[in-house]
Amino acid sequence: MSKNSDKRVIWTDSKTGFVCEMSCSDNCNRTVEDIASTDVPKGETYYILNATDVPTDIAHWEAINYSPSEGFTYDIAKAIEIQKDLIRNAREPLLKELDIQFQRALETGASTSSIVNQKQKLRDATENTTLANAKTIEEIKASWDNNILGSSPYS
Repeated sequence: MSKNSDKRVIWTDSKTGFVCEMSCSDNCNRTVEDIASTDVPKGETYYILNATDVPTDIAHWEAINYSPSEGFTYDIAKAIEIQKDLIRNAREPLLKELDIQFQRALETGASTSSIVNQKQKLRDATENTTLANAKTIEEIKASWDNNILGSSPYS
């Protein structure tokens, strides 16, 4: 008999369209089937899967779809928009720091061209061709430019 923690309950929320995942505890005296039948919202079709069959990458979870015939797939257009949001969040503090450097350079009469160039690269980061042409989740992740944005959220 498998443990509850070896299974995941999956359903697509009919209101949001998001795939939902439920993990069950081994410390429960109920079966996964019993938990799913009472805890998944009424009217939702659910599936009980092996935990190892469920993607563990949560960065693009809102772009995941599930069907029993196709398994897990990604809505690539949604995943690209999520990636752009991750880029925007990463560049915000970098732009703020460059704004400070820019002001200091103006105050001292130093050149601002390098700072302006760096800021433009950050602004353009959401429009890179690797991301725009991505067809898979792996290509989307590979579009992260460590040289501009710093460490990848995937490493």
